[in-house]
Order: sequence, then structure tokens, then C-alpha cells
Amino acid sequence: MLYLKKLNGLNSRKIGYIGDKPIYRFHLCNNWRFSYWKARAYLTACIAIAWKQNNYIHGIYKPKKFIYELAYGETLLGWNGEGIWELGHKNFDPEYMALRVDDFLKNLEPEHKQADIKEGLKYWLRLNDEGFMDTGFGDHRKDFEAELAKYTQK
Repeated sequence: MLYLKKLNGLNSRKIGYIGDKPIYRFHLCNNWRFSYWKARAYLTACIAIAWKQNNYIHGIYKPKKFIYELAYGETLLGWNGEGIWELGHKNFDPEYMALRVDDFLKNLEPEHKQADIKEGLKYWLRLNDEGFMDTGFGDHRKDFEAELAKYTQK
């Protein structure tokens, strides 16, 4: 599960108040199969594009029940606590999937691991060639090519 929060300096953007409690804008990115190689590549491209535009993605892991309740409007994010911070600190930095091979490959579907890794790397490279992996922090193509070479030489 990922939350997109546009940052203004170090503070998130308030969109209103209920009484004296501030309301923040968060975008829930649900229904992505994070462990499927093609979805992972597309999600990484979206994250890279957002990062280049100064929109930061924070990743957290939560139980399926929690995600369902939030996605279907059965609960409000931050209603019982202090916004996103009630969920705890972020568990991972998804933007690094655009920069680091190990982060991109972490937790791909285990049943077809080698095929998924190979296809995922190929797709990352394709999206990179189309300009979708440009975070503004340099070109990381060589790292992804080197990792793909490990799987194509077998």
C-alpha cells in the first residue's frame, strides 16, 4: 500500500479543517499487485515521475483487512490519530525502485521468481528508454542491464 503526499517544504499540504483538526490530502494507490513484475515496473515508473515533480511516495505494509476498509471508505485515514503518522513510520522507500536493482526486485512473486526477475528487468529498461524512470538523479540503466545479464547468461 502506498500513500502519495505532495510536500511543501517539510510540511504536508492542508486542504481544510474539521473543527480545529487539519485535513490533509493523501492519495491511496490500491489495487496494484506489487509482487507482479509488470505492475511493479509500471508502479516504479509512476513513482519516478512523481519524484521528479517533487511528489514523494511513502510506503507502508498493512494487513489486507486494513487496506480493504480504507479503499472502500469504511474508515477514514487519520480519523483516530494524527493523520498518516498514526500508521507508524514508513516501512520502505518505494522511490528507490527506480534507482536500485535490489529494491526493484525485492518481493517479486516467488513461484516464477527467475522468469519474473528477467521480465521485470526487461520492462524496467524499456520504460527507462521511454523516459519514464527519469527521477532527475542520474541514469541507472547500467545497473539494471548488469543484473539482467546474470539471468540471460544461464
